Amino acid sequence: MESNYPNKHPAIFKLNEDLLFTIFYENASLNNHVGTMNTDWTYSENSANDGFTSRVVNTLRFTSQVCQVWRRLVINSPSLWGKAVDLDLLAVGKPEWGKEVVRRTGNALLDVRGTIRYGTIRGARNTGPLLELILQQHWARVRTFYINIYGVDNIDPNAWQAIYQPAKYLELFHLSTEYRAGSTITDGLLFAGDAPVLQNFRASHDLFSPDCSWLRQLRYLTFDMAELEGQFWFSLLQFLVILPELSLLEGLSMDGGDMSLWPSELQPGSDALTDFTLPRLRFISFHGGVNACTALLRYLTPGVGSSLKLSLTSQETDNINELLEPLQRYSNNFFKNHNATSLYVSYADDGVDIRHSRDSFIFPPWNATYYRGFEDFEIGIETTSSTSVDVMYTVLRSMLSSSLHSIKYLHLTDRSWEGCPLDPAHPYFIDFLFKFSGVETLYTNQDTLSALSEINSSDSGQIFPKLRELTVWVEDPMDSYSVNVFFERRAKEGAPLESAQIEYEDTGDGNESNELLDND
Repeated sequence: MESNYPNKHPAIFKLNEDLLFTIFYENASLNNHVGTMNTDWTYSENSANDGFTSRVVNTLRFTSQVCQVWRRLVINSPSLWGKAVDLDLLAVGKPEWGKEVVRRTGNALLDVRGTIRYGTIRGARNTGPLLELILQQHWARVRTFYINIYGVDNIDPNAWQAIYQPAKYLELFHLSTEYRAGSTITDGLLFAGDAPVLQNFRASHDLFSPDCSWLRQLRYLTFDMAELEGQFWFSLLQFLVILPELSLLEGLSMDGGDMSLWPSELQPGSDALTDFTLPRLRFISFHGGVNACTALLRYLTPGVGSSLKLSLTSQETDNINELLEPLQRYSNNFFKNHNATSLYVSYADDGVDIRHSRDSFIFPPWNATYYRGFEDFEIGIETTSSTSVDVMYTVLRSMLSSSLHSIKYLHLTDRSWEGCPLDPAHPYFIDFLFKFSGVETLYTNQDTLSALSEINSSDSGQIFPKLRELTVWVEDPMDSYSVNVFFERRAKEGAPLESAQIEYEDTGDGNESNELLDND
């Protein structure tokens, strides 16, 4: 199609309209991210105000205001408006505006997203009727469906019947609601079992059956194993039985619920399940009890370099030692295949936290074009005071065979109330520290540094031989004895530091202050 612009206009106005449409469509696609996607694929509810995400409607409006030709092209392109069904932004204007956007989509595929709140809930928006309209009249055209609902019982029950109809174009389905007993949202076979291009699914597990054929084609699966009484409730054992069949899976995120005891079929030595591998699996996220997590990780071998994100709760009845072997395998697999340069290690009376995280990024998992891979490794375990030490040393022990020589920055702190539990004579603690031969910068606190000083003055050798910069948080700025001792011993042992920095809380105005030391 030839351009109708005079030669006096800038070059972009000389482009053919088919090329202009391609540019507009790509712009809409770039701005069509469903919120800020983290590695657990959570949704930023403030996406309507986000400077990068969920602004397709605004992009189209601004583009249409440039000139008459651009306006005609935008308004008469249903596929552009199909990407603009953003309930958060459409709620800002009058209800008629939302209906007009849906009308402009014609017969194009729809990308539907948004957060719906009802009644007295803070930030309530009148977008429920628009969602009902889309479900009842346009479900067959939905390509991505990313909806969070607060007040799900306010939705017309008849509208929910749409999600039990075939979804031939659906690529992503995310439905987050607060569960209420007796809700009519679960009343049939999701998508009537017919969703041939679905790749990304997130919902509570009572919404689907393990027999759904579309499960086997998923690339990303997120669901909640909490004990709901839905029609399609199934157990962790049932899920582990079908999981080996999900051979295309690249990301798995699940809430294992509060399982204080293993099912008998998942006890060590049981032959109910056998080990299996998902070679494409690049990321695993698990939130729940230690035992349930152990049951999952023990049988599953992920792809090379798979990331791991665990948020666990440890009880006194847990056999934490059973988690050791799975953590060793996953730790080795990750650090062997990633050039990790930083590590955060923190201990407290109520938990242990170890993590390596890359900078956050926008990740629309249904679109392989933007796939950047996962590069995070996080283990967080909540503990009781009686189990915290055992849990800490189990986690440290699980990393002893990992390749940690590339770590340049180490954050190592003890936040316990009863003083530092890090025993400088404990073999697991010593062996763990000697893994960090490449550390150049250390951030720690006073109690931990005291333990490190004892190791430095022992016959065990020199920890952190390349250490050059030290930052220490102290409660009392007048009590920097342990810092000076560590500083002086490093110099005497032939590995002097270049600088040390003390951080403390200024009790006068509440601000953090710093004090610099040098080698003199």
